[in-house]
Amino acid sequence: MLEDAIDRDIVRLLANDGRMTYADLGRRTGLSISAAHQRVRRLEQRRIIVGYTATINPAAVGLPISAFVALTDLQPEGCEALAALAATDEVSACYTITGAASYLLHVHLADLPALDGFLRRLRGAVGAISTTMIVLATHFSRPPTPVSPLVDTGPHAKPAGQTAACTGFADRVEAVSLLAVGEDA
Repeated sequence: MLEDAIDRDIVRLLANDGRMTYADLGRRTGLSISAAHQRVRRLEQRRIIVGYTATINPAAVGLPISAFVALTDLQPEGCEALAALAATDEVSACYTITGAASYLLHVHLADLPALDGFLRRLRGAVGAISTTMIVLATHFSRPPTPVSPLVDTGPHAKPAGQTAACTGFADRVEAVSLLAVGEDA
């Protein structure tokens, strides 16, 4: 669990920029460089921060097809099948889910024939595939940030770091929210 607002700010800042220096982190949170470093080290020791990674654009490296594949059963059961999926380059994530399917895979491939070949290999290796959904467009994608980016928690607070391009959208959402509760926009 996060100890205080400074820890929440550090987690939010590093989730958005994992390469942020301790000096910049300290400046943004009001801490000295040493104190920022100590806070990050404690967050790492408590396994709140578990690693740092580069986010790669799949299309830029020849993998423009993104799809979700729902699996109803895994054969062989459990860990062996999950280990096989984890070793498959095409699979970027595997989730246990509720509903008709048991697992949801997020895959990235070069083209539709590659997706077809992957699905054939998958069906033979780990069991039934219930649904395949191809992503047509990604409107936004970001790493999960378990803390709210709101600096003001009042009823009309706006997200911190909101860009000018998003301002109109946020204002329209706020106006709709206000109308929904009977206030004048």
